[in-house]
Amino acid sequence: MQLEIQLDNNNYLPGNKVSGNLILDVDKATNVRSLNLHVEGKEKTSITVSTGKSSVTYHEENTIIDIKQSFMSEGIVQPGRYSEDFSFLIPEQALPTYEGRNAMISYEVKAWIDIPKHIDIKSRKKFMVRSLHKGSGGPTEAASQVQTDISYTKRKLEPTISVKLPFDHYNAGETIRASVMHTNPTRRKIRKIGAELFSEEFARAKRNKRTQKLSVRKFSLPLENVYEGLFSVFQIKIPENYNPSFEGLFSHNDVYLKFYLDMRWVRDIFVEVPITVNRMEK
Repeated sequence: MQLEIQLDNNNYLPGNKVSGNLILDVDKATNVRSLNLHVEGKEKTSITVSTGKSSVTYHEENTIIDIKQSFMSEGIVQPGRYSEDFSFLIPEQALPTYEGRNAMISYEVKAWIDIPKHIDIKSRKKFMVRSLHKGSGGPTEAASQVQTDISYTKRKLEPTISVKLPFDHYNAGETIRASVMHTNPTRRKIRKIGAELFSEEFARAKRNKRTQKLSVRKFSLPLENVYEGLFSVFQIKIPENYNPSFEGLFSHNDVYLKFYLDMRWVRDIFVEVPITVNRMEK
């Protein structure tokens, strides 16, 4: 006896309907109690705290989806191939699939055949949920619906660096067109202008909290293409598999785009731009 889970797709948006089939191949007549389905979506956090030579790991869990269905009545199933259709809705507020250092969001369909006096036949299949910015018509339209420029400037020393972004929401795999300008009235030595895309994952488990800097991508902007006092446009590509922004019950992931002046003998001058990244697997 073999059991297979088939889904109409492998990734979905919040609010989407998921359809699928349970395919059961039976080689010989078998007595079964039921064919069962369980859809699970969970946000999980795990933090290990070490004290001396001992350590304790704390966990938290938030249920996003918990759907159970049963098929077939108890009795003898004759040899052959059987198909059972199923469907369910992904909640509108579902969090995107995520795997970080101390936090994870995962979705899975589990199925099993309850066989009396025998080990149950089991099958499982994971699926992904993409992120969708609230109010957008879809993740591909999220950026185009933000019309106002987002401008950030940071002044620490006499030189300054300023950044403008046309949008504050982007899709993984998309290219950010950032306008960068610097001033240097005291003519300090600037070795380079750099950019860094990174996320900060926050997780909580019981009374323990942990913040991790993850998914760091570094870029160097050609210094000869940046003119003092004028905005120059640079393209920063977000990796296709970049972890999405989200805010859950026990964890959240915030994404930042950092620009900095690498200066000799003094601290770098920088500015961090918060952005939202949506996941766009196809």
